Amino acid sequence: MQSTWITRRAMLRMAAATAASISLPAMAQLGGGKKPLRVIVGSAAGGAADVIVRAMGPGIAAELKVPVVVDNRPGGQSVISLEALAAQPADGNTLLYIHSGYVATEVTQRLFDLDKSTIPLTRVGTSRIMLLVGGDSPFGSLGEMFDFARANPGKLHYGTLGDGGFEHLKMAQITTAAGVVATPVPYKTGTDAIKDLIGGSVDCYMAPAIFAKMYIPPKRVKALAIFDPQRWSDFPEVPTLREAGIEVDPLRYWGGYVARVGMPPEIVQRLSSMLGRVARLPEVRERFEGTGQEVDVEDDPEKFRSQIQGDKAWIIDAYRLIRT
Repeated sequence: MQSTWITRRAMLRMAAATAASISLPAMAQLGGGKKPLRVIVGSAAGGAADVIVRAMGPGIAAELKVPVVVDNRPGGQSVISLEALAAQPADGNTLLYIHSGYVATEVTQRLFDLDKSTIPLTRVGTSRIMLLVGGDSPFGSLGEMFDFARANPGKLHYGTLGDGGFEHLKMAQITTAAGVVATPVPYKTGTDAIKDLIGGSVDCYMAPAIFAKMYIPPKRVKALAIFDPQRWSDFPEVPTLREAGIEVDPLRYWGGYVARVGMPPEIVQRLSSMLGRVARLPEVRERFEGTGQEVDVEDDPEKFRSQIQGDKAWIIDAYRLIRT
């Protein structure tokens, strides 16, 4: 309850400060003054989000002609990072990097409202998702795995990153579509989940593509399906979920930048376009690939907002499944 109260208080501060934050001096200052651009990251230094933001930092600094400061604010189920954004003026000098997990947390924990507190700017990257099993798993296809689950209700175990997280919600949707009952096993990190998958302690795990690239070649894991609408040229033998008979919408992990609500439209457009240009730089693209993501730019703020709302819609439906 305390976190909810703090977030509401922060939103009231935002509303009170909005009029002052949209002044012409603020617009002139963006890129023209000496105030650094601050980018808040809701995870610790060294994680994928942090690597991406730091990779884009030099390009952003060159575009705006100001230093870029990365401010890591992990913890608090993303509330800490959102409150750090809310405490700053809506002048374009402070941004927040969010990812698909923020939407799941918004729906399941109800600690914040992204639509009321932020303005989407630019999605900069996405990551393919694959359903993996251990290299020694008896399952050679999604059909075989779900046949086992139908014959043994509750005995198929899948890894998740916490109760009610992005993976838990999507797997609930998939198992419901397949007509099976399976048991989620929560992990703190994807690395922990993969370790148990390889060791045979968990049957399958919905994982970002970087794990497939790391562990399929040495045959430590196998991929049963990809969550994209088409097959992937890197692993052309792996079918899509729909090809495997599971009628759910395709899905990717994504990451992008938002600003505090109340920012003037002129600054929104300028920042959105600039972030898209920087993400497409060759040196940035290379760093993205090192985290398992691809540069996948959506620099129309309204289209980015629509994607966030689309994720929210399926997550609300999936959350009902795990709570019934």
